[in-house]
Formats: sequence, C-alpha cells, structure tokens
Amino acid sequence: MEESLKRKLSESVQSSESEDTNNHHKKLKTNGNQSVQNIDESECPYLDTINRKVLDFDFEKVCSETLSNTNVYCCLVDGKFFKGKGESTPAYIHSLNEDHHLFMSISNGKIYCLPDNYEVNDKSLEDIKFNLNPTYSEKDVEELDIQLKTVTSISNGATFMPGFVGLNSIKQSTDGINVAIQALTRIKPVRDFFLLDQKNLSKVKSRSVLLFSELLRKIWNPKNFKNHVNPLEFVQSILSNAKQFKLGESIDPVQFFTWLLNYLHGELTDNQPKQKSIISESFRGRITITSKVIKRKKSGGADKKQVEETTSQNTTPFMFLTLDVPSAPIFKDEYERNILPQVSLFSLLSKFNGEKETAVPLNDGNVEMRKYKIEKLPPYLVFHVKRFSKNFFFEEKNNTIVNFPLNNLDISEIAPDYSGSHYNLVANICHDGSVYKIHVHNVAEGKWYEIQDLDVKEVIAEEVSISQSFLLVYAKQ
Repeated sequence: MEESLKRKLSESVQSSESEDTNNHHKKLKTNGNQSVQNIDESECPYLDTINRKVLDFDFEKVCSETLSNTNVYCCLVDGKFFKGKGESTPAYIHSLNEDHHLFMSISNGKIYCLPDNYEVNDKSLEDIKFNLNPTYSEKDVEELDIQLKTVTSISNGATFMPGFVGLNSIKQSTDGINVAIQALTRIKPVRDFFLLDQKNLSKVKSRSVLLFSELLRKIWNPKNFKNHVNPLEFVQSILSNAKQFKLGESIDPVQFFTWLLNYLHGELTDNQPKQKSIISESFRGRITITSKVIKRKKSGGADKKQVEETTSQNTTPFMFLTLDVPSAPIFKDEYERNILPQVSLFSLLSKFNGEKETAVPLNDGNVEMRKYKIEKLPPYLVFHVKRFSKNFFFEEKNNTIVNFPLNNLDISEIAPDYSGSHYNLVANICHDGSVYKIHVHNVAEGKWYEIQDLDVKEVIAEEVSISQSFLLVYAKQ
C-alpha cells in the first residue's frame, strides 16, 4: 500500500515538473518576426546545467561540424562550438538532440536559450563572458603589481596567480616562443598597453596584434577557469607571417623575441619604422659603431702583403645588445675534470665602452674591427648572451656561467652620461638541457618563479643567478 502511494506521488511530481517545463517553452515560444525575449534567473531553468570545467576559449573558435568561423556559438554545457542559433542550424539541432540549452555568442558574448531563442541576462554569467573576452580598467592595470592575488582553478583545483601561468607547448616545439611571450609580458608599459585594448587598439586591424592582446589579457586574467593558457591561435597567426619559424622545429627565443618586437612595432606604426610606438619607447636605444676594415692584398712577390685600412662611423638604433661569451677552455683541471669557467656580466659589457675593439670576420676574408659606444639607454635593456655557435657539422653550446646581478645593475662604466642609472632584472630566459625556460619576478611579493611551458614553480634568487642565461631583460629603476 505504501509503495503504491509513493509510486503515485513520484509520478505526480514528475508530471508536474514536465508540465512546468512545457509551459515554460510555450510561454517563451516566439514567432519568426518577433524579437528575442529576455528572462530572469528565476524564469530560466537551465542555468544549473552550465559546466565551467569544460569551457575553453583559447582554441580556434570554429563550428565543430561545418568548420565555419562565422556566427559561432559555444554550448555552455559541453564546451563545443556550433554555427548559428536559428532553426536547422547546428547549434539548434544540438540543443534538441542533446538537451543542451544555453549557448553563448562568440562575437558579442550574449547568451541564449535554445531552441526557444531568448536571451538570458544574469549576473552569475558574467565570469563566463569575462573569460571569453577579458577586459581591464586603468585601475585594474595599476593594481597588478601592487595587490597579490591567488586564484583557484575550476578545472583542476590548483591555485595560481594571474600573470604567472603556464603556456601550452604546440607539437613540443614552441618552448622558445612561450618564453619569449612570457618575457614580453614582464615589460610593464607593453603589458599595460595591450591589456587596455579598447583604449589603445581600437584602430588596429592586424589580427596577429589583436590576438597578442587577447593572449596577454588571458595570461593576466584574474577569473580564469584554468591555471594555464593555450597560445594556439596567436602562434598560428604569427607563423603565417613568419615563414622562418616552423612547428616541429626548435625555435630560437632570441630570434623570435626580436622578430616579434619588430613586427609589433611595424603593425602599430603602419610600417613606419622611425615613428614611435610602445615597443620603441620601451626598448629602443642608440649606439655608435666605429668600424675599421683591414684589407690584406698581395703586393710584389707572392709572400709580400700590404695592409689597407678604411674607417667609418655611424649611429644606429638598437633593440637589444649581444654579449660575446669567451670560448670555454679545452683543458681539464688537475682532477681531470672539465673546467666550467665563469665570467661577469660587467666584463662582457665592456664591449660597449667605446674603446674596446671587437674583431668581426668578413665573408671576403678581411677583418672588421669595431668599437661600440652607447649613446642612449632605453627604459628596458635586453642582453643576448651568445652561447651557440655553428660550424659546418653541428651547433655547439658554450656553457660558461655568466654572473649577473638581480638588482642595481650599474652601467655607468659603459655609458658615463647615464651615471646613477640602475637597472633591475625582470626576466631571464635560460637554456637547460634541450629546453628553454624563463625566470620571472613577481613584483607584488618580491619572489622569483620558473616557467617552462605548463610548469610553474617558485625558485630562490640564487637559482636564477647561476642559470645558463640566454636572454636577460632589465628594467630601469
């Protein structure tokens, strides 16, 4: 008897719920000529079906069935992308077949309930819209290096700090690209410029520049559902413009970093290199190069040679400075171990004091002796520690340790006009084994972190200073 009553009560409840849902659909059914309706949270029964763990807006946003990239909507239940929302469209059919009802427009972030086709406005959906297109106010940007924020990832429960997140490696070959991107995100004026995209990029049409801005905004996203970001869209766009970089092949971070600086500067100035941009204002310095070419030519007998010298001088801009690491010794110490030499950054910087001569072999067999003198220092100094040299057979790495200060780098010896100018290290790209990784400084807490693709971990300052540095980025105090 009790079981019979329970069964009837259960059937009554289910019938009531089904009737409520049907009445909900009938109430909201609209004619083709009518506008889309708005509904409150209390009237929409599907908000609790949203699964934020599967939402990922880093990938190329194309319909999973037609591969179209126009009029695309994201299903907020399974995270898949579909075209359209009208009758017979992939999104509409998906809502009927899978009983998934909430879809967000990729173009404007509006959320609709299908198949009834009404817009859903609710404050609980703001975090999803923000993840699609993170936006920042000037106040938000000012507080990035002041307030320490810790976020818990919805996808896996891991804690992370905005701005200190890993980047996916594509085909296990983009670690060089990833560290270059991570380094550029440490340049405060550049970072702030691209975070405020609505203010600074409203007239920019370059898709790669806009994708770079989107990537930086996701890296610093304080509401990210994940503790990492996938740079796939940006990388694909960049590689279509830079044929010298190929997926599946090792990509030199210095080459990519300098190429990216020049590319961004060109796009922001309509390819007018002499005009100013946030890139040139941050990195461009000026250097005078005095060159003396020594030509040797035969005179008289075959064994007699005459030396001819020609001298020239020109001043040119620079974005980074190359430091020549002395050759590693070929001898072993008394214990038959290879000697791992050390050299200070200050001794390498003597190349730019305007007095030291550097020999540069020319293709015609002659030698060019150069003197470098820095005329203008930029707000950010980038040093390329030249560790790799190529011969006819293979590429050889110089493992010499370069000792460099983390703070208060005084460059008055090479630039007397800038006495009193000091620089602090903000990023250090190093080569470890067969991979590139980067050390970045968290200004808000004064700690250092090591990032290698998806891996992010805290390191002590001593680990940074003894690494095999490849690219050093210093900021003027």
